[in-house]
Amino acid sequence: MSNMDMLCSPQSSNVDLPTSPTAAPSSTAVSSKPRGQPSITPRRFTRFFTPITTRSTTGSKSSKRLKDITKNAVNQVKFTGFHDLPRFETPRKKRKILPTPESSPVQPLDSSPLRPLDYHVPSNLSHRIDYDFDDSDIEEEDEDEEAEEEKHFPAPITRLRDFGTSGRILQRSFGGARGVGRGRINDHCVPDWHAQTADYYTRPEDCHNYRGQALPFCVARCNTNSLVAIGDEEGGVRLIDSAYADNSFSQHHVSFKPHHNAIMDLAFSSDDYLFASASGDQTSRIVDMHTQQTRYVMHSHTSSVKQVRFQPGNDSIVATSSRDGSVMIWDLRCRGQDAPVVDYAVSFEPGNSMVNSARRANTVTYASSVNSMRDAHGLQQESRRSDISVTALSFLSDSRSHLLLTATEANASVKLWDLRGKYTSRRNGPSVPVSSTREPEAHFKHRQFGISSLALSGDGSRFYALCRDSTVYAYSTNHLIMGSAPEYEPSSNTQASKWFRPRQGLSGNGPLYGFRHPMFKSTSFYVKSALRPATSSHPEMLAVGSREGCAVLFPTDEAFLKKKSPQPSSGTSTPIIEQDGASGPRSRTGSAAKLEDTSLPIYNQGTALIRAHGRSEVTGLAWSTEGELVTLGDDFTARCWRDNDRNAAKGMRICGEGQGARWGWGWADVEGYDEEEG
Repeated sequence: MSNMDMLCSPQSSNVDLPTSPTAAPSSTAVSSKPRGQPSITPRRFTRFFTPITTRSTTGSKSSKRLKDITKNAVNQVKFTGFHDLPRFETPRKKRKILPTPESSPVQPLDSSPLRPLDYHVPSNLSHRIDYDFDDSDIEEEDEDEEAEEEKHFPAPITRLRDFGTSGRILQRSFGGARGVGRGRINDHCVPDWHAQTADYYTRPEDCHNYRGQALPFCVARCNTNSLVAIGDEEGGVRLIDSAYADNSFSQHHVSFKPHHNAIMDLAFSSDDYLFASASGDQTSRIVDMHTQQTRYVMHSHTSSVKQVRFQPGNDSIVATSSRDGSVMIWDLRCRGQDAPVVDYAVSFEPGNSMVNSARRANTVTYASSVNSMRDAHGLQQESRRSDISVTALSFLSDSRSHLLLTATEANASVKLWDLRGKYTSRRNGPSVPVSSTREPEAHFKHRQFGISSLALSGDGSRFYALCRDSTVYAYSTNHLIMGSAPEYEPSSNTQASKWFRPRQGLSGNGPLYGFRHPMFKSTSFYVKSALRPATSSHPEMLAVGSREGCAVLFPTDEAFLKKKSPQPSSGTSTPIIEQDGASGPRSRTGSAAKLEDTSLPIYNQGTALIRAHGRSEVTGLAWSTEGELVTLGDDFTARCWRDNDRNAAKGMRICGEGQGARWGWGWADVEGYDEEEG
């Protein structure tokens, strides 16, 4: 019998060869008559050499996967000899070998059909072998993969960080929607305003404790580093580093005592070489920061000094305001009077606190004032109120640094002064400012409230007045003077043009809008405000204190403010209402309740920083150069708030009160913000 007959004999058809298709089982009895060679038709030829997956018409998941891995002319192994035949390793489960015309090896002539072929798959060709998987096995594997996919939880969706107005303008330039309105650009890519305030938190190590020694009164930041200075009620000053580090804020670096009474306000020069302080001992001092020694004493006020400010761009000009109702301008370049003074070096170490450890005579310069506005906010028809306290000062920006803003405890009118003018003396009546703002309409209908703090925006276009009616009013600096200003007209007399004498005060516009918050209560003039200018990494932010034991943050980006058309004022009185918008159904009650100014939009878009100071009043605030917020509380502590870890603030909001996880922490209170993020 020839080899070809042996391959076609019935005996050889019973051998399960890797290169031959499996014979279909027959239900009839096997005949002893030799079977002839079957005829080869085109249909049989096509069915024999076509893989099963290409002939499958089912749309099952397993068949689609088999169709992808058993494509024709993909898995090919070229036969180069019997010794190079691949070895098919037996898989874990029984699988049928799918032959292809070029990949099926030809048996040699001397091989026996009963001898199993010993194939070896080279490592570089093993990935090219094609197998015919059973549908049942693949379905089991699919079920296992689906079960594993069900156990995998996708990562939660987090909000994008707000990169400020400049970042949104850049995004809009790459295809975002853009609309140009009248006099401004309407930003359609504005995210949720909570994104600017929700990440603030404070840790237990971000607390500086005075331990009942002296109550902190005021705080000011350095302009060239991350240090902040805190003044207390006993005349001491401590310098603390607000940079992010373990226990860096809990320890002070430098401490000294320039006054013997409470320090009401602090200010640094532009290069941080000089340090100005306003005290209840009726003096203001200029201290050299290299030696912590007093260089200048400004002693002309007859009552406690409330605020002190350096003129922007000129560290030799200093402005002070006092409880006696006067504002005085000092020039440190002018010749003063030298006199000896006794300084006390006080140790702040435990056990030796507030003890005079050294006493030495020193010579200081008593500066003389170059200009003064006596009875700056007094009313001529009310001569009995000639000593109205001037509680707030603020210079305008560098290009208009000769203009000074002042506010008082008597009303909500802000006055504008030009330091180039020569104002009247006290015996001739109160000084007349260049201009004054109009009070809010509600103050005329109910009662007047004073202003405790002024804050100027970074670009100088807005200034914010913290009023004792628990409202922060926003004003436009470009509209302080309305109508003509005869004082600024050129004069033919060159000598008279050097010092103009204001003849009448011009009335300016009132506030543009106001900020309120349920947790913002301003009941004393110790509550202050602080504004962080916009930088490449931080947007502009306004922070205010409150008697409710928290500070409140207000984003000042006017793109967040919803438009509200002014309503005509009616004769009927309506209570003030507030909500997360310009108006709403929530009425205000208490001592600060008043009539609503229907022409003034009020916005409640603020975030409270809670739990850090307990229930004590938060008074002084300051922003560091790196964007941290330092707050002072009546619980004898100073706190540093940071926004560099989003998960820290979020974790404090959702962790609950169990196991003391919130002990010593504080966080931004944004109700519902975390649920929307998930």
